[in-house]
Amino acid sequence: MDAMRFDALARSLAGFPVRRTPIDRVGGSSVPSRRRTHVTSRVVCPTDRVACDGTCLSPWVFQHDAKNCGACGTICAHGAVCCDGRCRDLTSDDANCGTCGAACPAGSSCAAGECI
Repeated sequence: MDAMRFDALARSLAGFPVRRTPIDRVGGSSVPSRRRTHVTSRVVCPTDRVACDGTCLSPWVFQHDAKNCGACGTICAHGAVCCDGRCRDLTSDDANCGTCGAACPAGSSCAAGECI
């Protein structure tokens, strides 16, 4: 099968354009490398949803999901949670002590998830 027929077949199966990158030489540094932190999405979502890794998510997810904190594919470190789109350690964060949004009063600090 020639390249034109292959591209036409791929387009019909995938539902979006196929891009070919020319390779001058096999092996060596002429082969382009593409690193991505997460899988891009070709999904078309309704206006109240955001495309993320092939699914349509509510914008609420990016504010509260430790696997998509602030943006698609941004993962919080072990033990941290996503509060308003930022990864937080609820055991020591004075502005989010024990739970998101629970700020410690002036003059106190957060230790083990409690204001002291």
